[in-house]
Amino acid sequence: MRRRSVAITDEGGDMTDLIQVRSVGEPYPISEKLWGVFFEDLNYAADGGLAGDLVQNGAFEYSHSDNPKWSPFTAWRKDVPDGSRGSFWIETDDCVAEENPHHAVVQVDCGAVSLVNRGFEGMRLRAGESYELSLWLWSCDDGPHDVTVSLVDETAPAGNHDGRPAGSSDSIIPSDKTFSEPFAESSGNVSATLRSGSSVRLVAEPSRWTKVEATLIAPFDTRNGSLSITFTGPSRTAVDFVSLEPARTWHGLKHFRVDLAKTIADLNPRFVRFPGGCLVHGLGLDNMYQWKGTIGPVEHRRHDFNLWGYHQSMRLGFYEYLCWCEALGAEPIPVLPAGVSCSGTDGGSMALSETQMRTYVQDVLDFVEFCNGDAETTVWGAKRAACGHPKPFGLRYLGLGNEDDITDDFAERFLTLFRALADKHPEITVIGTAGPTLVGATFDEAWDLARAARVRILDEHSYLAPAWWFQHLDYYDGLDRNGPHVYFGEYASHGTTMLNALSEAAFMAHLEANGDVVDMASYAPLLCRNGHAGWNPDLIYFDDDRTYRTYSYWTQHMFANTAATRARRVDVDGPRTYMRELPGWTGLAFGGDPAVRFENIRIELPDGRVLSADDVTKATGGTARTDLHVNADDYRIRLRARYLDESGMFSIEFGALDEPDRYRLWIGMAGLDCALGALRDGFPYDYDRVSMSRRVSYGDEWDIVIDVRDRGRSVRATVGDTVLAGTDPGAETRRTVTVADDSVRGVTYVRMVNALPDAMDVDLSEVLSAIGLGGQAVDAMMTVLRSDSADAGRPYEAAPSEPESSRIAVPASGVVRVPGWSFTILEIPCADGIRGGDAAAEE
Repeated sequence: MRRRSVAITDEGGDMTDLIQVRSVGEPYPISEKLWGVFFEDLNYAADGGLAGDLVQNGAFEYSHSDNPKWSPFTAWRKDVPDGSRGSFWIETDDCVAEENPHHAVVQVDCGAVSLVNRGFEGMRLRAGESYELSLWLWSCDDGPHDVTVSLVDETAPAGNHDGRPAGSSDSIIPSDKTFSEPFAESSGNVSATLRSGSSVRLVAEPSRWTKVEATLIAPFDTRNGSLSITFTGPSRTAVDFVSLEPARTWHGLKHFRVDLAKTIADLNPRFVRFPGGCLVHGLGLDNMYQWKGTIGPVEHRRHDFNLWGYHQSMRLGFYEYLCWCEALGAEPIPVLPAGVSCSGTDGGSMALSETQMRTYVQDVLDFVEFCNGDAETTVWGAKRAACGHPKPFGLRYLGLGNEDDITDDFAERFLTLFRALADKHPEITVIGTAGPTLVGATFDEAWDLARAARVRILDEHSYLAPAWWFQHLDYYDGLDRNGPHVYFGEYASHGTTMLNALSEAAFMAHLEANGDVVDMASYAPLLCRNGHAGWNPDLIYFDDDRTYRTYSYWTQHMFANTAATRARRVDVDGPRTYMRELPGWTGLAFGGDPAVRFENIRIELPDGRVLSADDVTKATGGTARTDLHVNADDYRIRLRARYLDESGMFSIEFGALDEPDRYRLWIGMAGLDCALGALRDGFPYDYDRVSMSRRVSYGDEWDIVIDVRDRGRSVRATVGDTVLAGTDPGAETRRTVTVADDSVRGVTYVRMVNALPDAMDVDLSEVLSAIGLGGQAVDAMMTVLRSDSADAGRPYEAAPSEPESSRIAVPASGVVRVPGWSFTILEIPCADGIRGGDAAAEE
């Protein structure tokens, strides 16, 4: 973020729009932990991301369960040079850890062969930097065997790939230079350590597994590095749990990638949510995130498939998460399953049995004890101390469930856990779940359950178009201040452009204004490894070389680094709204995963005309489009749909199909729901979401009617006996001004969003008067994030511009100019401290 100094003077005589703050209310306290981050292992956010390990699949546990094309040797290359002979296989007997039994066995008949790991698309190795090597070895025959481990530059000549890179040093770690690790669960758990160069010779001992550690120093700089493990023959050697991490750490925190940890820390998060997200409840009961399996020796943390389509090693488990929160100075917001799995699988969610629930309730209580229990007097407090942290972590919040359908199964299990925590740990505030959207039956039922049970905080999620955010800035204004508070746990505006960031800034400013009832908010997802996007957009993109901060990142950064303790209600006048012109025609098309037959397709117009289309069969995974093109503001679509697959959701697309403002009806979301919505600027905009009476299945048929009014500003749809409806209010509030302050620092923050192309003048004279600075020039700090266009910014890239800060002199008139396509924060030191509220009472 850049800083400069400028002066602002009165500017008159032009036609710049004037926005006036008419009245300023008294300050009221708001949450001081409003802005945080939400970490989920999605988009390779953990392994290959925030986790520092450069080796991919070092435990040989990858399988077709993670990816149909994967095997235990995925990410490994088997090198057998000319003149050598050897073979490689996987075994599970006589393993290091029963939880992760797969290990590689390498037999060398003559010469030397190598297992080579290139990490995630090539290891980023930096000249002169140290890397901590760890692996387990076992000589499977009678004698010890030498094993050479080397850092290799894959771009170097082929002659340097023999395990002895040019210019490397070589050291042997003898078997008498060993020591035991603090954990005794692993058989033969001994280890050795010795500083070396880019190559080290180790010894595989017979009759036992040996954990060996060494430090390697890269003599070269490369983006295409690898780790080579070379075996000489004749020999048979087993190897497992291979790891290579940079020795450099962020704040002494091991196992975290430094630049990503710093990029997140720069957001100054007040809390960190972990581990999800959908990852929490998993695909099926055996895939639910089990916290006990993520602490202690990494060898004994059971690997599992990741429901986002890859593998999770649990290298960053709950213990590392809690240490990370401590290093950040952030409140931990862990989330545990509520006793049911994800409802998005065929047949819906699965629930733990009564017997399983008794065990699981204790698991949840044990988690609190692990976090907060005394190291001397409690079982799980002692286990925490054994991990290396005798002092309690001071857990205060615990989420139960994520986007779960509010079925009887869910409600019963959630309440069982909720009551057990209230009984045993009343100091813990439980956070409930309100489903995946801000509309529909699940959302309403979640709020009913929370109110009835007196859940103190409910976790709401929303991914919507910028237009929706601009139209619903007052969304939380009417929330009952005596009911459950809100954790806005997942939100984004479906893109990485400046327009996306400005819509989020406007909504965040109003979240802050409702900070007396909105306790926390976190953008999601947080991280994405370029080339592995399972979800877009994301706050931070990265590759092995650098991080890429989006416009949304800079918006979060600006709020979090000017966090307030109080807010003020303000009334604002002036030209602030934008009304889009919607296209006046409709077509009709079909998309989604399953095969579907569409018949009796027609569009009825108010004047009695009926336009029809031929029957259409949409193939599995394909799309289909009719030749209909009808100019009309109001119309009715009729058709009959027959489901020809076992599972999956399909869509009916209507409106101006080739343009960014159009409409969509989804059927079979999560196997059960219908969702009606629009697209605005190409981004999804929810109208309604309703569950059908039963899950979709092969051969189901529905008569579907869609009534469209005012070019789609009002839409009503029926799918059989399921009814959905929604409206677009039209006007988007694209210019906003809000006021908050930090009563500790004595600073007032004026946050101004201008999501239109032309500059605006903002009259802040009433704000200055309210804080005791009226009628005089005022020194202030102005930070501006701006762009020349609304669509600047792309996924996988850094934002084209960053915030710039400058010292300014606000003139006595109180008028400041704010550029188009910008988010601006004005920091004003207050004369004699903050006026009103607590300060006034003290006077």
